[in-house]
Amino acid sequence: MDKPAFFAILPAAVRYDARLKPMERILYGEITALADQTGYCYASNRYFIELYGVTDRAVQKWIKDLTACGYITVEVLGGAGQGRCKRRITPIFSLWDVRQTPEQKFATPEQKFGDTPEQKFAPPPNKSSGRTIQDNNTSNNNTTRACTRGFDRFWASYPRKVGKGAAERSFERIRPDAALLDGMLRAIETQRQSDTWLRGYIPNPATWLNQRRWEDEPDGVTAPAAQQTPHSPPPPTPVLDPDGDITKLWGAWEE
Repeated sequence: MDKPAFFAILPAAVRYDARLKPMERILYGEITALADQTGYCYASNRYFIELYGVTDRAVQKWIKDLTACGYITVEVLGGAGQGRCKRRITPIFSLWDVRQTPEQKFATPEQKFGDTPEQKFAPPPNKSSGRTIQDNNTSNNNTTRACTRGFDRFWASYPRKVGKGAAERSFERIRPDAALLDGMLRAIETQRQSDTWLRGYIPNPATWLNQRRWEDEPDGVTAPAAQQTPHSPPPPTPVLDPDGDITKLWGAWEE
């Protein structure tokens, strides 16, 4: 099991959901902290029992309530002939994916919260406000489509095809622009040739994104050999002539 992250995520929808007990909200935050690196939480009931000092029945009830409210999904991996089963918990981060009731889903702000002083004394809406909202929605849709296309390019380039859902959520949190995406793709092509990746040690795509591995220095680069320059042969050692006159010998060299 991964070590919990320093921070946990506790969306407003979870914090203010009257159906949840206080400890169920805290449990959701712990699940998000454990799912930070991979997008999934593999902690067992024993982990939460020892962490909070409660019974197994209490932990089961908390997880059941979070699942019933739509804040987490629970899967059991493995089965007959596959060894010991493992439970995988996936937290749902999107505030629009979790609703209390069908009535609340389509309720107006006045029905949800009642009139506020700002609403009572607010000036009349601008005629162009509808156009502004429409433009904002169009801009958000364009950004979402661009992010989806960018992830498709990343996924096609990354050599290890595991944990696509977790990788897509990590990619959406980063939301790289065109320049950063190009840098990521270049880093992947460079790291494909590294000793680590060639030996098969390729991180999961979600881990690669969460740890900003595109900023890693490439490993396994062989430094070019130092260029050797030819050396001139040493001059011959002077030898005295039989009469002991060295000048004659130098003269012979000059000739």
